[in-house]
Amino acid sequence: VAPFMSPVALVKRMSPLRKYLSETLNRPVIIETTKDAKEYVPRALEGRYDLILGGPTFALMMANSDLYDLQLTQSSPMTGHLVVLVDSPVQTIEDLIGKKIGTPPAAGFLGQLSHSYFEQLGLKGEKAVDVHHFHSHNDAISALRRGETQASLIAGFMEQHLNEKGIKIRTIVRSSEYPGLTVLTSSRLDDELTVRIIDALLRLGKDEAGKKVLQAISMPPFRVISANEFDKVRPYLSKHVEH
Repeated sequence: VAPFMSPVALVKRMSPLRKYLSETLNRPVIIETTKDAKEYVPRALEGRYDLILGGPTFALMMANSDLYDLQLTQSSPMTGHLVVLVDSPVQTIEDLIGKKIGTPPAAGFLGQLSHSYFEQLGLKGEKAVDVHHFHSHNDAISALRRGETQASLIAGFMEQHLNEKGIKIRTIVRSSEYPGLTVLTSSRLDDELTVRIIDALLRLGKDEAGKKVLQAISMPPFRVISANEFDKVRPYLSKHVEH
């Protein structure tokens, strides 16, 4: 799992999915992540993993390596949500001029998207904001709660997760839609196992047991993807590699 949260939080959040896959596939499933993308990407590009769950730039990079095959994405697209605490005095984009905004890692998709997105919102030049990239969505939210930043750009699926954890936030604006968290399988897996993995993940949104797993991990169901859905992500991939 790509490190969009801290390792401890991510493993805890994904444990119901690990248990579900272990039982469905009748074989041990192990969750592995890292503290940041600088560790994660090299490991993935060594072909270390059988199954990958990550954001769109991670997914595109892995697919381009020929080590992994694109399979599924979340049925709900990814959007960047610019959020503040529910009791924040910030009400509009203009209220953020000159303020500090936290984002996920610079190597991740939203981290890369943030600078051009803020410029599109008019937060540039004399109206620019101070962008600070954190190790994970969780770290960005923690900084917001401590008052170290005045807003945070997070993925929509994290907003749902935070609300369920009782962390009250308010969305100022949402970005365009992009492919969500994406599932890839190793190209070295045999076809039969690959089909079983895909089928198990697709069934999460169809039966009651699967829906409970999705509720526990605060995520929407998965669906089959096509490679051309990532065309709007490609401009950010070169920047991702540079970081």
